[in-house]
Amino acid sequence: MALASERLVTDHGSVAVITAEGRVDDVEAVLRAAGIDARRAADASGRDRAVTLVEARQAKGLQFDAVVVADPAAIVASAADEARGLGLPYMALTRPTQALVVVHAGDLPEALKTKLEPRSAESV
Repeated sequence: MALASERLVTDHGSVAVITAEGRVDDVEAVLRAAGIDARRAADASGRDRAVTLVEARQAKGLQFDAVVVADPAAIVASAADEARGLGLPYMALTRPTQALVVVHAGDLPEALKTKLEPRSAESV
């Protein structure tokens, strides 16, 4: 995730990492440890940083040049029900105007498996 974010910051004006509810602190710590300037969108200065951190449920209506969607399965699981949960990755996946990267350690939700073509981090 940090590698993808760093590469996107180099090539795009605004970059966001969209993650599951309650995971922004962990994502921020990982990015900061990698030397990437990241802040929550809710912070007054969040949109002025190299990387803006957003929970999936807060991404509606926002647009960025590039987006990293971190762990779609966790985003689905963070919702109150499956129908709403499957809508959250859709919202996250439709926020970028130029580039999209999806990072995950486990399996993708079944509904997304046939929609996303896997590529290595080196191709980002």
